[in-house]
Amino acid sequence: MNFKNNKKLFNILKIIIIIILIISLSNVLIRCTIDYLVDELEPLNFGVIELPNLYAVHKISASNRVIVKISNPEATGGDIIIRADIREIGWNDRFVIYKRVSIDGLPAEVGIIDTEENEVYILPNGNIEEKLYELNVTEEIKLEKVENFFSETKGDRNN
Repeated sequence: MNFKNNKKLFNILKIIIIIILIISLSNVLIRCTIDYLVDELEPLNFGVIELPNLYAVHKISASNRVIVKISNPEATGGDIIIRADIREIGWNDRFVIYKRVSIDGLPAEVGIIDTEENEVYILPNGNIEEKLYELNVTEEIKLEKVENFFSETKGDRNN
């Protein structure tokens, strides 16, 4: 009887391991798909919002936007700094504020990018004003919905 209980426990552990492997593989597949979309489909030019100091928001599909750092101004792509999906964006000549929703099911993220220092500050409490004060930013930076910058959703602001 003890052997039967051990066999049941072993079968349950196998099922748990299989579930963990499936979840891990699905996350890898999602990340690989995003990398593919940025690297391979970016020349299709779904849209780009140019930001200061060679940063940009790239629209990689109808509803996915990422922030990239352009390493070569002559090239079309860049290194992904903030993964999909950027929902709101605001900037001045140095700082970029963003809000995103994670495709991994994580809660919304708010952050600030210092484009001169190449630093990303993720704000767990979402207090943008406090961090801007800490960074000595005196001018107001307004967040706008990213959809407002692309022609198929809002007029002529497509870049």
